[in-house]
This record gives sequence, structure tokens and C-alpha cells, in this order.
Amino acid sequence: MGDAGEGSAPAESDTWRRTRDNLLDAAEACFATYGVAKTSMNDVARRAGLSRPTLYRYFGDREALNVGVVMRRSERLVRRAVAHIEKQPTLEDKLVEGLVFLIDHGSRDDVVGDLMSTDSPRAASRLLESDAAERVSERVWGAVLLEDGIRAGVRSDVDIEDAFLWLVHVQLSMMTLVRHRDGPETWQRVRRLIRRFILPAFLDDAVTAAPHRASGR
Repeated sequence: MGDAGEGSAPAESDTWRRTRDNLLDAAEACFATYGVAKTSMNDVARRAGLSRPTLYRYFGDREALNVGVVMRRSERLVRRAVAHIEKQPTLEDKLVEGLVFLIDHGSRDDVVGDLMSTDSPRAASRLLESDAAERVSERVWGAVLLEDGIRAGVRSDVDIEDAFLWLVHVQLSMMTLVRHRDGPETWQRVRRLIRRFILPAFLDDAVTAAPHRASGR
């Protein structure tokens, strides 16, 4: 489907990027004003000061625009997520606490949460089909799964590109588990599920017991 649904947009240039960002800014402003469900493509074009055909040249349909909003908000989180993961002492902790960080911040992002719940499952499907989702995942998890010193600890039969995409699936599905259920018991369960069902997919000697964390997250 192309990168986050830009449709027939021209090759990237400063002007193209500025226009795309302007449209995404307008979409987020409309979501804040009218709500996700009640925002129309006309609303977004009008807020951006551009024509409806221009909007459609950058985003082929409403779902593509929604994916663009989600991906831009995700990209803004990448640096913080990588810094958090790098602080973790073991490969197991990097995977568990990295996923917890992404699930936590994703579930608390009202725009992303509303988009995924309002347009789901179509929005989730389009997001996971986009090349952008896998690229963002690679930026977050690349150092964990590709770095020489760490890669030795990952199961030899793991296809890294598949892993990047699968980790996005895990994050999105678990965001629905914790949304509006933010408490110590919820996060204990999230860690337990990750250690029991996710770690063994990556590590032959995965520790599946969930360690106690007094902080709740």
C-alpha cells in the first residue's frame, strides 16, 4: 500500500514534508476539537488551509491519514524508547521492559487510543501492513536484535524482520489490554504474559517467572 498511505504524493522534498506535516498537524487539531469519529477529510483540509484533492494526494483515504497520525506520534517516541531499553541490564529485561514502555506510552496516548478503537480493526490492519510500522519497530529494536554482542543471545531460528513486525502486533494487542486499566495488577500481568509467551520466542533459556516490581510499571 506504500508508506503510510501517501498515495500518489511526489518524491520526498522539503516542500512535500512540510505539507505532509501541516496536514497531520491539522488532523490532530481536528481530532482534539471534534473527536476522531466526527472528524471528516473536509475538516482536515480546511484546517490545513489546503484543498481536499491536495489532502488526497498525500493520504489516499481516511484510514491512510489515521495511520500517518499514529506513525508520526510513534516516531516521536522512538528516541525515548531506545534510551529506556539501553538502560536495561539483560537481554530479557530489554525485551520485557522495552515492550512495557511502548505499551504504557501507547495506551496513554489519547489520540492513538481513540484512533485504534474508533477505526479498529481496519486502522490496525492498515497500520500493520504499512512499511512505516516495521521501520519504526526496527529503529526501536534494532540494537537489541541486531547488535553483535546481543544477537548472540537470540535464538538462531529467529527471522529478525519478522520479529520487528511481530513486536508491533504484540504492542498493539496489549495496548487494548491495559487501556483504562492502569494499575499495579495490570502491569504485573503484562510482564507475566511477556515473560511466559514472548521471551521464549526469542531466547532458548528465557526466564518466564515475572519478577516483582514495587513501582507497578
